[in-house]
Amino acid sequence: MNKRKKSICTVDGCGKILEGRGLCKNHYERWRRKNGILGGPFATNRTETKELLKERFDKKWELHNASGCWMWNGTRHTPNGAYAYQSGEMVVLNRKVRAHRVAWMVYRGPIDAGQFVLHKCDNPLCVNPDHLYLGSHADNMRDMAVRGRTHWKKVSSELAAEIRASTESTYKIAKRLGLNKKSVQAIRDFSSKKHYDQPPR
Repeated sequence: MNKRKKSICTVDGCGKILEGRGLCKNHYERWRRKNGILGGPFATNRTETKELLKERFDKKWELHNASGCWMWNGTRHTPNGAYAYQSGEMVVLNRKVRAHRVAWMVYRGPIDAGQFVLHKCDNPLCVNPDHLYLGSHADNMRDMAVRGRTHWKKVSSELAAEIRASTESTYKIAKRLGLNKKSVQAIRDFSSKKHYDQPPR
């Protein structure tokens, strides 16, 4: 009785026993971790290709003629916190991914570790790749500061003195001045060096 010949991995030069999808165990796990395509960053399940992801993505935005923004009309991500801004969201390989990051991957290419996809148009729901660019964490923080989206403000010595003298609660002061509650408490405790000039010791 002839034994059935075992299939081998379809990756050139591998030769290991087949595990699944024409791949050995090692290459199959690599394929799975890379979101469905060997060496690639795309897919929502084990069969979705970049083209199918793009097709699904393109059904979830509408062109805003005045600005040229591609306005996301799919699922939205709304973080907790008073300074949070909504952004689009998609599920990619059973993981939630920001829609503007998917836009960059689909239309521009991979995103290196540590890189941020930032908006030129200052519209968090825009997924137009022409309105996006890659940047660092520092670039992201700079954009937030320029556009007034930070949760902190530089507090003058005069305002710091007013905060310390106030009988209001820390919460009420923070809400009234648009400051973070922890920052207000740090000013009251003389423990913050970045928000105001400390009194001489």
